[in-house]
Amino acid sequence: MSPVVRLAESPADRLAAWRIREQVFIGEQGISESEERDGLDDVAWHLVAWEGESAVGTARILGLAEDGRLISPAGSAVAKIGRMAVVPQKRRLGVGRQLLDAALDLARRHGSDRAELSAQEYVLPFYEQAGFCVEGTPYLEAGIPHRKMSRSLSEEGRVSTLAEARALFEKRRAAWLAGDVDSYLALWADDMTFQSPVHAEPLRGRDAFAGLVRQSLEFSRPLRFDFAHIAVEGSVILAEWTIAIERRDTKSVIAWRGMSACEVRDGKIRWWREYWNPADLVSGAPSETPR
Repeated sequence: MSPVVRLAESPADRLAAWRIREQVFIGEQGISESEERDGLDDVAWHLVAWEGESAVGTARILGLAEDGRLISPAGSAVAKIGRMAVVPQKRRLGVGRQLLDAALDLARRHGSDRAELSAQEYVLPFYEQAGFCVEGTPYLEAGIPHRKMSRSLSEEGRVSTLAEARALFEKRRAAWLAGDVDSYLALWADDMTFQSPVHAEPLRGRDAFAGLVRQSLEFSRPLRFDFAHIAVEGSVILAEWTIAIERRDTKSVIAWRGMSACEVRDGKIRWWREYWNPADLVSGAPSETPR
């Protein structure tokens, strides 16, 4: 049974949301009740994911005033999403993404043009896949490392058609095959992130990524970059590709296939995550080859 996400409208609904937060944040993570109960629940919107009569997840939405105060989300330009929690037995089944998408849609429909959140560090990839980007340095919240993240809720600048996605990927392909580093890097946002199977942590920022691009081109000469399939969902592009390079030292050719997911905003790639088998690269091949 697929969960149904609804806005909490009754005291019983809100109690169900609170019981999940109590279980996850206080029971599992050891956050004190005084910190978890911050006095803002009465002005917030609460979403609850239901499987039949059982509540399995929750999220809270507040508004963020210009002076940083947390206020009612109604009509607020910036929505602050938090208190995202899913019961243990329902994790990694898509419930969290359903809650987050519902929160973003609700905020957008009520006038917000930007969303912010404070993410525990271990779930950064989850929010990055939903279009959020990290801002600033790590900080402690309730004794747990967090990062500020935000994303636009505007529909402007989103890749919305397959033709636009193909055009962007063709620019990347042409720049990479030509070894044109400046044109290649121009397609990425300043605050982009890049992650491959050999990255335990993603590269953050175009400057860090630029070093990887230049190192790769010094090691190898691009030969081939073909896209077998491209699909688009909102601002996210999914692709399957084949790549081939020639090592500059031995002149040997290395080819492999992979898949990727990326998010594009305002014509720039904000994050890129790719999937392939490192064993496909023979001994001595570059372990980090960006496309």
